[in-house]
Amino acid sequence: MPIVGDDLYGTKQDRLYLHAEFIEFTHPTSKEKIHFTVPADF
Repeated sequence: MPIVGDDLYGTKQDRLYLHAEFIEFTHPTSKEKIHFTVPADF
């Protein structure tokens, strides 16, 4: 399925409507686990 806002495979919009509400990774230097949560505004 095309992503809303993808002007190559979908229909161009005001922005690309692709959003990860949660991401977590291990910092490469400190080895600290870092996570972010940002609710989608659409």
